[in-house]
Amino acid sequence: MLRYFSYHLDLHPLNYMPLTSCTEIVLSRMAGTTMVLFIIVLVTSIALPSIGWFTLLVHYPLFRTIGRHHFKRFGATEAVLHTLVIRPLIIIDSLVMIILLFHPLQQIQLYFVVAAVFCSIVIWIIFIRFQAKSFRTLSTGFYPHAYRVLLGSQCFLTVLLSIRAILALAFLFTLLHKY
Repeated sequence: MLRYFSYHLDLHPLNYMPLTSCTEIVLSRMAGTTMVLFIIVLVTSIALPSIGWFTLLVHYPLFRTIGRHHFKRFGATEAVLHTLVIRPLIIIDSLVMIILLFHPLQQIQLYFVVAAVFCSIVIWIIFIRFQAKSFRTLSTGFYPHAYRVLLGSQCFLTVLLSIRAILALAFLFTLLHKY
């Protein structure tokens, strides 16, 4: 109804402002659902690798400074808190990628979605196969082998998440140039 009034009564603010930037043009042409999915992909594609790099470079190296008698409590708490922050972002991101795979949007090229879904599948496999097991082991105390597996898998996850972020930025770049 607002769209009817804004166009028929000439109250639409875009009628009075020239669209000068590519971003404004793209955002003005994207529909509501497309915009929500686009924002979710952009936010998760930037947030997940950022958290991954911080965890890899700052958080996990500090594990060695915690004494063995304190590590059991720390490991259990860290596993729960890590899961509360990361898992919802990965689940939301994976669901959006599946939606985009089966219901492709006109503005999104399919090879971006296929590459992103492939990265998501590999991320889930690494998380389930290596990280979950390492978290369970480290929640009972500090074990060097579990720590090395956690660091190695986190490194691989962070690289995959960074590739996903590059794909999202490439998608954004091609979208901006399309309009």
